[in-house]
Amino acid sequence: MSQADQLFPDGAHELYTCQIPSRLESREEVIQAVLDAAAERGFQVDPHFDRLCLDEALINAITHGNANDPSKRVTVRVFCSQAAWGVEVADEGAGFDWRGWLDYVRDGLDVSRTSGRGLAIILGAATKVQFLDEGRRLRMIWQHDSS
Repeated sequence: MSQADQLFPDGAHELYTCQIPSRLESREEVIQAVLDAAAERGFQVDPHFDRLCLDEALINAITHGNANDPSKRVTVRVFCSQAAWGVEVADEGAGFDWRGWLDYVRDGLDVSRTSGRGLAIILGAATKVQFLDEGRRLRMIWQHDSS
């Protein structure tokens, strides 16, 4: 059973996948493709918060994970099931101490810092967030709005 199947037990499948070089200008096309893929499957996509989450995840992977090294790639995968859709953003970096970062957020985020706010936004906007592969992969899940 793949990790996507474990996350989406009712039969997830991949909607979209791509790899981009670690250049900030590469992200807009990917963000739009991800949002379009989810919307085409009938998911309620928030054009502001979902876009912001994807942008922050890509910025983190490019600048922190891959240290802006254009020879390193960022992989983006979009999954869905009947009840949810999710995005995985993976970099080729060394990973990071996401547990320590979560403790920092729980203790009160210092908004004057120049980094860390993006992940806080993601945690607040996505239904579920997972850090995998020692922090090299970030998985964001949005539940289907049945209202």
